[in-house]
Order: sequence, then C-alpha cells, then structure tokens
Amino acid sequence: MSNDALNRSPLQLVAAIPLTKLEGKTRRFMSSEIPLPVGTIEPEVTPVAMTHQVRTISKLRLLEAAGRLEKRFTREQIEDAILARFGIELESCVGRL
Repeated sequence: MSNDALNRSPLQLVAAIPLTKLEGKTRRFMSSEIPLPVGTIEPEVTPVAMTHQVRTISKLRLLEAAGRLEKRFTREQIEDAILARFGIELESCVGRL
C-alpha cells in the first residue's frame, strides 16, 4: 500500500497492511478492517485488510506479491480507513498545501 515515492526510495522500504481471512471468524470486525474481493489472494477466500496495523517493512522481507487491488473503490476504502485511523481529515489540510 506504499506510494510510488516510497517504492522507488533507496531506503528499500514499503508500507504494508496485514491481511486476515473472513472465513472462520466469529468476532465482529472493526470499521478499520476492509474486506477485499473474494479470490484477491487465494481462490474462494475473502481477505480482510487490517488497516489499523499499518507498518513499514524492508523490501528484503517480501518473498512475493500477494495480490493487487484492481478496484478503485476498494483502494479508496482502504485509504479512507488509514486516514481515519491516524485522525487525518483531508478537508482540513487543503488550505495548508
């Protein structure tokens, strides 16, 4: 979920959002947990992005790409959840840019 500047950085870091799966869970999900389309990672599995656990990790720890978010709506849901988690309101930042 990194932006292009971080992806191209010589620091070799990426922002990662851990995933879990919806199947088999009995607890209620938090508003910061965004369900992704079935099959995004594994066939017949509904992955859930846990945006409250964003972390920065070294690219050296990544073995392979888990998947790609193709739907703009899903990407926007994840971005909104991350902004809400950190208390960032874009409307309040507009005048400062």
